[in-house]
Amino acid sequence: MNCRKCGIDIPDGMELCENCLAEQNAVPEKKSKKAEKKQAKIEKKNMKKAKKKNRALRAIIGIFIALVLALAGCCAALIVPNYDWLTMVYDWYQAVEVCDADALIAMNADFMNAAIRDKYTIPEDKLNDVFTKYIDDILEEREDEYGENVDFSFVITDVDRYSDYEIEKLMETYAEDKLTEPYIEGVEITEWIGVDLDLRLSGDEKTDFVNATVNIYKVNGEWRFIISI
Repeated sequence: MNCRKCGIDIPDGMELCENCLAEQNAVPEKKSKKAEKKQAKIEKKNMKKAKKKNRALRAIIGIFIALVLALAGCCAALIVPNYDWLTMVYDWYQAVEVCDADALIAMNADFMNAAIRDKYTIPEDKLNDVFTKYIDDILEEREDEYGENVDFSFVITDVDRYSDYEIEKLMETYAEDKLTEPYIEGVEITEWIGVDLDLRLSGDEKTDFVNATVNIYKVNGEWRFIISI
């Protein structure tokens, strides 16, 4: 090997030159500092790249989560087309339990409320009496069969969506009915859903499981029952 300072030939592995006594393995201070700066720049550059990758990864993850949530929303919309009608099923049974006639009137279609007033020849403020009797009859019939202290619960087992043709035939029926015909003009039913339920009724005398279907309609853009009393 050659001396790194004077250039004479010296044995391999020598730490000092025999001629000029220069250290052979020492790294000049300037070169060392330069190497450190270069290494620092490389590390800084790598850190920037890592940060960019992390930002990109977070963005990708964010997009993925957004897509998952959007997909979940779409799936929920397919399973439960509109939450309003689902709420109404529970509200209907709750109104019956606490004998809230005004709640049932609010959930019933306006044209049917008008037809009921016409049927019983009563003013609008007396409609509550008719619905109160309607609820009382339901509770009395239930008590006769199951005894006192009747408790009930239910689960939704299926949801049937009726076709436009079936809705059209339903509208024709109301248009031809002597009771509802005067009030059906301007009424538009765009959706008709049948909600199948498994009911559990339990009283002092017996417990029973009953299948029932609740029909709900979108009348002039709002979900309503059509209760004919």
